[in-house]
Amino acid sequence: FRFDQEKQLMDRARERPLFGWGTYDRNRLFDPSTGEDLSITDGDWTIQLGTRGAVGFLGMYGMMTIPCVLLFFRMRKLKSKRDRRLLAVLALFASTITVDLLPNGLFNCLPLFLSGALHGLSTGLIKEQEREAKEKRSERRSGKKKRRGSRRPLAGASPSPKVAPEA
Repeated sequence: FRFDQEKQLMDRARERPLFGWGTYDRNRLFDPSTGEDLSITDGDWTIQLGTRGAVGFLGMYGMMTIPCVLLFFRMRKLKSKRDRRLLAVLALFASTITVDLLPNGLFNCLPLFLSGALHGLSTGLIKEQEREAKEKRSERRSGKKKRRGSRRPLAGASPSPKVAPEA
């Protein structure tokens, strides 16, 4: 039943393949005499292709997959094993949820949020690492030493515990 529905919806989507049918259920099939909705949409891929077309599908799924692909190539630039592990777990979550969207609907913005967080964190960590390397090079050239340990912790990491003074 589901495959028959998806085939009918894809036939409808092929009528406007580039930008799709838009909103207001124009991507769905209706009974010509009664006006009853004959479509049952379940997979997000059929919804995206029907409403947004190939451009919208590639845009939506590109936003969710490109950060994972970029991280794969950027991972070697990260020196900290802890940062690499945390980003790898975040990439695993983002890619798993994105793959899960193909047969299921998009019910919340979590995949988009995780992909955005992955891209922002990986880019920020690499830029910070490059900035620190540049500072070290300039210190070597000038002969001055700056205080070490100025690196901020990874977002979401708990701060060091504070010890309360004893009475």
